[in-house]
Amino acid sequence: TIRTINRVLATIFKEEQFLTAVYLVVDRGRNVVAMVNAGHLPVLHLGARGEVRWLTSNSDILGAFADGNYRSQEFPVGPGDRLVLCTDGLIESFAGEMVSHAAGLDRLREVALRTRVLPAEEAVAVIAAELQPEGGAPAQDDYLLLLVDV
Repeated sequence: TIRTINRVLATIFKEEQFLTAVYLVVDRGRNVVAMVNAGHLPVLHLGARGEVRWLTSNSDILGAFADGNYRSQEFPVGPGDRLVLCTDGLIESFAGEMVSHAAGLDRLREVALRTRVLPAEEAVAVIAAELQPEGGAPAQDDYLLLLVDV
């Protein structure tokens, strides 16, 4: 579980080292997603009928506290919905300039909505291409983009 991962990381990390993470379980039978967000960016939920929302939760980062607080929250989802997850490295830099999390999340939302009709594999390629640094400049941070179609 996320608590076990935290306890292990807390024993091996040095002071001021930590991780953020999102742990998701999609239950298609009950049409819910259970999520623990350990200090990570919110998850973008694109509903099949056009609704858009950020799934957030308030749990501790991983590895900083031996007995961190981790709560699972459930959110309704349905067939045809899409979940968009990414790391902050993907949203923090555009055209070589650093931007705020809020501005980066707005840009992610804009591009994810525009690519909503594409199959996930194609949408990932378009989103990544539009959010990566221009001109092939190396990224300032690692980045990950994951789409989950419910």
